[in-house]
Amino acid sequence: MVVVSASAANLKATVTAALALAVLALAYAAAPAHAQRCGVQAGGAPCPDSLCCSKYGYCGRSCDHCGAGCQSQCARHGGAAAPATMPQHRCGAQAGGAACPGGLCCSRYGYCGLGADHCGAGCQGQCAAGGVASVLTRELFDRMLLHRDDAACPARGFYTYDAFVAAARAFPAFAATGAAAARKREVAAFLAHTSHETSGGPYSWGYCYKEVKARSHVGALRAERAVALRIEQDVPCSRAHADLLVRKPPSLNYNYGPAGEAIGADLLSNPELVTADPVVAFKTALWLWMTPRSPTQPSCHAVTTGQWVPAPADRAARREPGFGLTTSILTGGLSCGATSGRVAFYKRYCDVLGVGYGPNLDCTGQAPFDGVIRSSAQ
Repeated sequence: MVVVSASAANLKATVTAALALAVLALAYAAAPAHAQRCGVQAGGAPCPDSLCCSKYGYCGRSCDHCGAGCQSQCARHGGAAAPATMPQHRCGAQAGGAACPGGLCCSRYGYCGLGADHCGAGCQGQCAAGGVASVLTRELFDRMLLHRDDAACPARGFYTYDAFVAAARAFPAFAATGAAAARKREVAAFLAHTSHETSGGPYSWGYCYKEVKARSHVGALRAERAVALRIEQDVPCSRAHADLLVRKPPSLNYNYGPAGEAIGADLLSNPELVTADPVVAFKTALWLWMTPRSPTQPSCHAVTTGQWVPAPADRAARREPGFGLTTSILTGGLSCGATSGRVAFYKRYCDVLGVGYGPNLDCTGQAPFDGVIRSSAQ
């Protein structure tokens, strides 16, 4: 009798477990049915079968989909007729051929934005195929600069993914030159140097500051002052001179005259633009990255993408392609004895992007470019 009762109990438990698993299986089977993306999160795409598009960009018929924040087709299921979070800028064929502001992509559905849903298949304008957005997604950007919007960071809310991508459109060769590995390493190297200059701590705290912290960046400031003095005659006189070695988001932006001319902004008269407009801030840093500091040395872009080939004199001076040479270029060689922070940022960002580090990570022992040795470029 005991055996029979035990068997019955086991059978009941087995049936109960089977029913529970069946319910779960049905739930999981049903879940993807309305998981299609829509709205702002999918380039303005509508839902199929007249389903509501929720505030989070998913299709369905529930109150969560058709209620507060519903983006489209809401009234058909008793929801609000006016979408609360639809994109503000229309473009393309749906808007008389209008272009998006700020260099944004126009999606197939006629909405402005960034990312694959806007700039990928069906994009109507300013698609920038192969640009930085194809190497660095918003999710990867957020992983790299994990704490940039922390409450302890004075620059919180300033450095955004959209501002970075918009600025990069002014330099179409950035992150779009060479093989995939070279493009990833260039992004990692650029973000490593700029993170080092704006860091609020170890290697997840890049872009914490808009302006350099004087005490913790004394070496960088001295290096820039030495470089700036060598080229001071090329910068027109203005009140910006007093700011050049202090106001530098997000990198070594002492040369406001040529930078402003290149990006179409009067930075000499309005140096505060660099700390007020994140797109301008990124553009000035990218200009420095993409532009040779003098006729006798390559740009950081040329080094990281393999376009620069060292001449025999460069090899004799131990100047070889790699992340280390970009440190030498940006600091005039004066930071080559203390590169561990930059290298650590670079390694972490390469790891996030899934790419190898490449050779010559530091510039210890390299002779800086001095205006005499000329290098060859492909």
